[in-house]
Amino acid sequence: MASISPSSLEAVIPCVAGVVGLLIGFGKGATVEKSRSETARKVLRWVSPALIVFGIFLFVSDCASRPADAEALAAGLKAKMTLPVQVDDDTRLDDVRAISSKELGYFLTLTRLTKAQVDANPIGKQLESNLRGGACKDPSYLKLFKAGISVRLTYQTQDQAEVSRVVMVPKDCGL
Repeated sequence: MASISPSSLEAVIPCVAGVVGLLIGFGKGATVEKSRSETARKVLRWVSPALIVFGIFLFVSDCASRPADAEALAAGLKAKMTLPVQVDDDTRLDDVRAISSKELGYFLTLTRLTKAQVDANPIGKQLESNLRGGACKDPSYLKLFKAGISVRLTYQTQDQAEVSRVVMVPKDCGL
């Protein structure tokens, strides 16, 4: 069953009051005294739309102020795909999980490399350089950064030797 947050309820109250006011203002509701009812109706015709707009403003500002949660994002990503998934010929995405509430971790395997090959040819610095160079242009990363989420990419070889761990934070892109 869906639940209503207190801040959403605070937004619903002025909206409902505005709708009731509009009904009374246009003669669709019961009024007590005929002599004052015309004045009250005129006032309600002007005040009620303002109440509705105020309620919508409260609701929108509540939605905008909710912080992004890395755990919810990770769960959403996992629901959309079956892991592991082959990203390209050389890379497999093994897992996506929240490192903290503000950090999303991607765990990848370089499927054609072993620890011995990485020791002979350090690829970690090149991976980091390429990732950082393109992160601020990538719409997926930018969306996360704008929501205040950092991204950690951890690469390992096919024999589980860590190649590179790159953490990118919103301020890296000026956010």
